[in-house]
Amino acid sequence: RKFLKSASTEGQLIQETLQRVALCYPHVACKLIKEGSVTFDYPAHESLLARVEAMFGVHTASHLHRVSAYGQLELEGLLSLPSHSYSAHRHGYTFINDRYVKDRLFLGALQRAYGQRLPKGRYPFYLLKVSVHPSMVDVNVHPAKTEVRFANEEAVLDVLSKALRGAVTLMPEPGEEGEEEPWAIVPGGLS
Repeated sequence: RKFLKSASTEGQLIQETLQRVALCYPHVACKLIKEGSVTFDYPAHESLLARVEAMFGVHTASHLHRVSAYGQLELEGLLSLPSHSYSAHRHGYTFINDRYVKDRLFLGALQRAYGQRLPKGRYPFYLLKVSVHPSMVDVNVHPAKTEVRFANEEAVLDVLSKALRGAVTLMPEPGEEGEEEPWAIVPGGLS
């Protein structure tokens, strides 16, 4: 009990955790009732984009592009257009083997991918889901299990960088019409 914070702080942490679960598992309905009132109620959705739209609105969802890479490392996700960015880094979600993590490797790859297209001090919305063999990732780096270490970090960074850079390259410049289904696919993944 001595580690517990105030009721409102603990409630906010629970809400954030359940929202991350909802993003990781769009096919599962999620509902949070706090002190008798519904905080959020997300029905099961057929796609990740539909869940993002339900949680963050049509405006955010309409500014997202898909990214994917396949191989020993599988990446599926959504990235926002450079024109749809935030002043704080709070709309970024990374899941490795369905576990929410905060990983500097992904942040670095994202910054390099957006490069000059994203103004300094601005951050994209991103939701990245990575699947790797459990032997390739150590989840016992942080007590809260929110940080990981990859067995072959350089190879993971290479795949991430190529996929993310490819997705950002396909994004239209401000005022341009873009493709309806922009994908960056990196076949082969890790070798």
